[in-house]
Amino acid sequence: MPANVKSLKIVRDFKEPVQVTFDSAPARCKALDEKAYDLLAGRLGPQGLRQYARAHGGMMSFFEADWVATQTCLWYINYNAGLSQMMEWYWVSGAEIVKRRFGGTADVRIESTRQNGIVWIVNTGRPAAESLVKLARGFAGSQDGRFDVKASE
Repeated sequence: MPANVKSLKIVRDFKEPVQVTFDSAPARCKALDEKAYDLLAGRLGPQGLRQYARAHGGMMSFFEADWVATQTCLWYINYNAGLSQMMEWYWVSGAEIVKRRFGGTADVRIESTRQNGIVWIVNTGRPAAESLVKLARGFAGSQDGRFDVKASE
C-alpha cells in the first residue's frame, strides 16, 4: 500500500536536491510519533490537542505516518502533526527486520552513525519492511544516490 498523497507532496516539495521516490508505505515509529505528540501538545496544549485529534478521526488515525525512500534519504512523515524527519543514506550503517508481528506487520531497525547512533524502529507491512531493508542496504553509505545491488541482497 503506497504512502498517503500528503506525505509524497512533502517530499516532492523538498527543493534541494530534487527527490526521486523509490518506495513508500504507511508506518509507525514510537520514538518519532512521541516527538510529533510533544510538538503538537506544546503548540496546542492538552485540550487543543484532544480537539484537533477528534477533528482528524481520533488519536490513532491522527498519528498516521509514512516512510518514503528517495535517492538521498529515508523520510518519516507524520502529515497530520506536520512532522517530517529524514535520515540520509550516507549515515545509514545497518537495516534489518528485527521482529515479525501477528497481523502481517514487521519491525525494521535502521541504524545511523550520525548523532550518537540514532536508531529508528519502524513498524510497517511485511512486504514494505522487506523493501525498506533492501533499499536501506543498497543505499547505505551512498553520497551520490547510487544503489549497490550486491549490498541489497
